[in-house]
Amino acid sequence: MITKTTRMLIMLLALLTISSHTYAASLKEVIESAQQQFGGVAFTAERYSRARGSVYDVELLLSGRRIVEAEFDANTGTLISSEIYRTPRRAERVSAALRRARISLLQAIEIAERRVPNSQTVDAEIKLRRNFYLVEVRAGSFLYEVLIDSRSGRVNRVEVY
Repeated sequence: MITKTTRMLIMLLALLTISSHTYAASLKEVIESAQQQFGGVAFTAERYSRARGSVYDVELLLSGRRIVEAEFDANTGTLISSEIYRTPRRAERVSAALRRARISLLQAIEIAERRVPNSQTVDAEIKLRRNFYLVEVRAGSFLYEVLIDSRSGRVNRVEVY
């Protein structure tokens, strides 16, 4: 007979196994691939789970005030779908934030992963009306939120969740 404590330990072990899964394609690799395929500049990227597996969602600013949202398979790194939007107001805000930034989203991810050893990025974005990147990385069973100054590349804050 399985006790309540044993059942809880099994659930905790399963959760830790899922949360520490290493994906074949890293978020950095997917961003680089997206920028090459679409010719834009990435400004937000995240990993999330769906019924058929984990995916990466990357948004890029394209010329002509367009934004592309591209979805990639997290295990293979292959493009699943993409959609281009013409959103002048949002595109202008993104463009202004990227012009103010002196480092890219990829550089912010590298800085966050260096700051938190043995980590893997799960979410990264530039904050449009502020001068920083917000990067979430997972190391073991912990999730860290790293705020990075978009002008200097300096780490402003690291919080553990």
